Amino acid sequence: MDLKETEISSQQIFQGRILDLSVRTIKLPNGETATREIIKHRPASGVIAINDEQKMLLVKQWREAIKQLTLEIPAGLIDPTDASLLMQ
Repeated sequence: MDLKETEISSQQIFQGRILDLSVRTIKLPNGETATREIIKHRPASGVIAINDEQKMLLVKQWREAIKQLTLEIPAGLIDPTDASLLMQ
């Protein structure tokens, strides 16, 4: 069964510092068309940190979208000058 979708057109509707948003029209395997909203996020990394007491370390982070503090794993954007762990 072929599940491949084929892009017919793409329109970028937002370009920001952290992410870009585009809307694509695609052709489905059954011949019909559909719309896809695509988010392209800048490279980022997260870590699950566990201390000597076998406790997971989390950070408090304000999230404006939900207007509250959250507990999250430490994470952030990868800058072009950051060293790659894959290269070490």
